[in-house]
Amino acid sequence: MEITQERLNEIIASHAKWLRREDGGERANLRRANLQGVDLHEADLRDTDLRSANLRRANLQEANLNEADLRDTDLRGADLRGANLQDANLRRANLQDTDLRGADLQYTYLQGAYLQGADLDQTYYQITRIGSRNATTTYCVEKNNVVCGCWNHYRGGTLADFKERVKNIYGNYGEMPTKRYYRQYMAAIEFFEKMAELGKK
Repeated sequence: MEITQERLNEIIASHAKWLRREDGGERANLRRANLQGVDLHEADLRDTDLRSANLRRANLQEANLNEADLRDTDLRGADLRGANLQDANLRRANLQDTDLRGADLQYTYLQGAYLQGADLDQTYYQITRIGSRNATTTYCVEKNNVVCGCWNHYRGGTLADFKERVKNIYGNYGEMPTKRYYRQYMAAIEFFEKMAELGKK
């Protein structure tokens, strides 16, 4: 689906109304849209459906993509400097040669994403399908911050904080499932600790 810059601006304006719950607003549905090279810098794209869209070489500097659905999206060569990607779903997205410097990737789902050549000024490690809800646990080395999606009230803390929390919740295990989750989390923490040590060298 080919979309002109003018039509795209109209869609974003309508989406902004929808976000504000104003009459005449409509959630932006850009699924499978061809948006190659478009200018979306500083655009408010929160909760937008961009599944399988073509965003190659698009300008998304400082764009707000909080909770946007970007599964299977082609973002090769896109400029995402300073973009807000919190809670965005980037599963299986192609981020080859993407500029992600300064982008906020906290709580971002990156399972299966292709990041070869991407310019990241921070290092993230993510482990999926862990714990009782097969959730995602993400660790940012530079910020020493862990986010665990399975605990809605746990929105991030240091690696030491996370380790203590796991011990408090699962440490005094008695039943086998709880024992298994404890081992999974402790194995993840051990991996994060090793990566942090490598990052210091």
